[in-house]
Amino acid sequence: MRLLLDTHVWIWQLLAPDRLSRAAARALGDAVSRLLHDRAAARRMAEHAQRAVRRDRSWAAVAARTVETYARAAGPDASWRRSWTTRAGIPTATP
Repeated sequence: MRLLLDTHVWIWQLLAPDRLSRAAARALGDAVSRLLHDRAAARRMAEHAQRAVRRDRSWAAVAARTVETYARAAGPDASWRRSWTTRAGIPTATP
């Protein structure tokens, strides 16, 4: 049986273990144990995480999200956004 680990379950296991049944805690422990012993799966997960970090946490990605956040906060009349992002070379999805 394969399990999909919900973040809440992991947090409950750490902070409020009484919220999990013994069967759920055992299943979680078994799944984590299998994962820790499966080097191929660990390597795949590490590679996936590295790609996600490079894609979503690069300076350009963070800068683009920052500009978008300020643009939303400034409202539809954020004329500064287009010229600033163009000069900075930051891609933006907002017109």
